[in-house]
Amino acid sequence: MITTIILLSLLGAVIFMVIGMIWHSPKSPAGKAHLDYIGACDMNSEEGKKQIAEMKPHMWKYYLTQFIFSLLSSAFIAHVVIYMKNKASCSSTASEGNCTLLGNCLSCPVLFLSLIWLCFVLPISGGHFLWDGRGNGKSKCRMIFYHSLYDLICYTIIALTFWYIV
Repeated sequence: MITTIILLSLLGAVIFMVIGMIWHSPKSPAGKAHLDYIGACDMNSEEGKKQIAEMKPHMWKYYLTQFIFSLLSSAFIAHVVIYMKNKASCSSTASEGNCTLLGNCLSCPVLFLSLIWLCFVLPISGGHFLWDGRGNGKSKCRMIFYHSLYDLICYTIIALTFWYIV
């Protein structure tokens, strides 16, 4: 079982990173909002090229740290999915809707992770953007929305992927 969790964690971390690269790319609405929020200039201008040159030597540290954070989240999601799929009770008539709340049905891990997102991720992410000293009310709300939605999408895709793999 530990091998399964490690492999799922690695897969989940890769999924997190791929979605993150697409989500935060300068061409996506979330990426544009993020660059605007942090005050990044046009990346094709001289100032933008200077900012990129200053960050490049440190980028591997940021990606490694994000990968570790993604591993932790993926390991938790793997535990939740494995537990709910293998250990929770569900009647043989789950297709008829007779599955208990924590039963062996597909909606259960997605529901559980959505509640984790709603009760922990959203408030923490929201607090971060409310108190970081950047932007105005509209840009803060937009950043809370984009970053929290990114987490929810990642959790859901990873949970569904794990559900079908396990």
